[in-house]
Amino acid sequence: MSTNQSEPATKSIAFAGGVWGTAASGLGIVLTCAVIYANSLAVPFLFDDASAIVRNSTIRSLANLKQAIYPPGDGETVQGRPLLNLSFAANYAWTGLSVWSWHVVNIAIHALAGLCLFGVVRQTLLSPTQAAAPHHATLLACAVALLWTVHPLQTESVTYIAQRAESLAGLLLLLTLYCSIRGAKDRGGALWQLAAVLTCLAGMAVKEVMAAAPILVVLYDWVFGGDSLTGTLRQRWRFYTALASTWLMLALLAGVSAGRGSSAGFGRGVTIWEYLRTQLTFIVLYLKLSVWPHPLVLDYGDWIASAPAAIIAAGILVALLFGATLAALCHERYRRLGFLGAWFFCILAPSSSIVPVVTQTGAEHRMYLPLAAVVVLIVVAADRFRDGARTRRTARRRGLASLAVLCGVAFLLGALTVRRNADYKTALSIWHDTAAKRPENWRAQACLADEYAEAGELSRALAAFDISIKLAPHRSASFNNRGVVHQRLRQLEEAISDFHRALEISPENANAHLNLGIALSAAGRLEPALAALSEAARIDQAAPQVHWRLGVVLMRMGRHAEAIDEFTTALDLNPQFDKPFNDRGLCYRATNRLDEAIADFSSAIAINPREAFPYLNRGVTLRIAGQLEDSIRDCSAAIRLNPGLVPAYHARAVSYASLGSFDLARADLIQLQRLGAPPDDELLEKIEDEVAQKKQKSGSSRSK
Repeated sequence: MSTNQSEPATKSIAFAGGVWGTAASGLGIVLTCAVIYANSLAVPFLFDDASAIVRNSTIRSLANLKQAIYPPGDGETVQGRPLLNLSFAANYAWTGLSVWSWHVVNIAIHALAGLCLFGVVRQTLLSPTQAAAPHHATLLACAVALLWTVHPLQTESVTYIAQRAESLAGLLLLLTLYCSIRGAKDRGGALWQLAAVLTCLAGMAVKEVMAAAPILVVLYDWVFGGDSLTGTLRQRWRFYTALASTWLMLALLAGVSAGRGSSAGFGRGVTIWEYLRTQLTFIVLYLKLSVWPHPLVLDYGDWIASAPAAIIAAGILVALLFGATLAALCHERYRRLGFLGAWFFCILAPSSSIVPVVTQTGAEHRMYLPLAAVVVLIVVAADRFRDGARTRRTARRRGLASLAVLCGVAFLLGALTVRRNADYKTALSIWHDTAAKRPENWRAQACLADEYAEAGELSRALAAFDISIKLAPHRSASFNNRGVVHQRLRQLEEAISDFHRALEISPENANAHLNLGIALSAAGRLEPALAALSEAARIDQAAPQVHWRLGVVLMRMGRHAEAIDEFTTALDLNPQFDKPFNDRGLCYRATNRLDEAIADFSSAIAINPREAFPYLNRGVTLRIAGQLEDSIRDCSAAIRLNPGLVPAYHARAVSYASLGSFDLARADLIQLQRLGAPPDDELLEKIEDEVAQKKQKSGSSRSK
């Protein structure tokens, strides 16, 4: 009887700890990850995605791999991170800017990272120093990986596409450690070690956080290998040297990136002490969010901690944790706890020590890998609760209780992740959420204002810009963007004032010069507009928009030859820009170069066949050239595209009248009056005279 009872138990243990149990655990991690992130597939490009992906010309083609691998230094996210940029290029080659595929790749990276964490924990528990049963190691590793994968603190690294930098680097660091562990345990260890070095090298080309990998590999071997530190170093010194050599790649890329586009480094407006004290408060916040993930914030801005009591309290707590980590590493009994502390602090060190990341002093994605240490600690503590039982029956109860709690926590964390992904549904919703949670963050208010403007809610945009400017009156972009909203509301003087304020702060802001020129031109102040646009062209000579706007002002001033030159420059920079073709055609027509004008209008139509004005302008030009039927065809096309386009009705009426189709001409003039246009009495009188003469001639013919 006892044999019959033991066999099922033995089979259960074999299943849980063997190949099938491992495969089932891995499949569960992947499927759970896919399910909880399924509602993120439609999340739009956000924030740094604009520069890293949408406007990143280096990812547009894999034909020039050199450009994709070594992008120019004009984007903070991809600068000095060639493998990250190459992954963006591959993603673009797959589906272009169809956002779902970018999320699919991010989710896949996160799921693979979860599998690697599962492998690292399981291999650790199966090591001779731990000697856990296979089924026990598999279950504990699955619990760690599952909780880590579904934790809502990970959403910024997965749902926010540009933070693939963090998740991909995390995957490669975990894979480096896993390959190192297998290299120390398995036959064919040299191949595993080679894989670890290559993976570590790849990670250095993704993000600076990978700098911790060689240190963590050495610490891991020392802590879980059962040898002294010197003995550990002596045993695999060639392997460790190879891993450390990958730092050369990181140093080279750090030199190329030159402070990540002025977003990081010393002498950029934030002192070492300011950044350090801010990091103390953020580290405490990260720990709190690890166990109580609310509220989660997309962007904490460039906030600097200033409250002495909070800084002192955070400093004491962090110092105690750091000291405890060092003490644990020095004590053989607690060394494994010390490794968890070292994992936490080493991975945070590149971004959360004394080297300022001035544009973003705190960010949740920095906890992508450090969170694993917290999760391991919690799961191990729950497991020890079961092991502390005096009887097998009590142990079973505690084990079931621990399992039930872990399952409940996993379900709750997954539900919170799904809920957090809903905040990312639109750019407006996530910035509204961010501004509400961090009302002192000027950048969140500015981004919210931009999204209100994009949605056409201009009054709300102005209110948000007012808050942003009040919080940070030294930010040129806020004044510039508020000026654009004023301009859309036809509040030209307010717009001009904002653009001037933006230029006082940042005189080399080409965009502000451009917008100032547009506003001045709209206000009829052409000479100042010309000066502002010329300055924009001096600063940014490769901007086709600037040369087009400059040509428009010159055309309005009657300087057609100069305008033609500017339109031509704009088209040289962007041959698919339809507006310079249309406006250069107007200049050609004004100088009686009708064939060239017709050719330019035709080019504008070919590029953008849904725009009415090129049809109208070509129709007018064809009428001047005497091609009346073609003129009527183009004017009719313009009216179909824009039924309220008054000049098209008038131009077609003139052509109809010239062809003797007076009824059709009169119908177009009547339609003009219905649209509220002033009547063309001269043309109407001419039509009436022609009709009268036609009737008179017809009557004379009948009398004869």
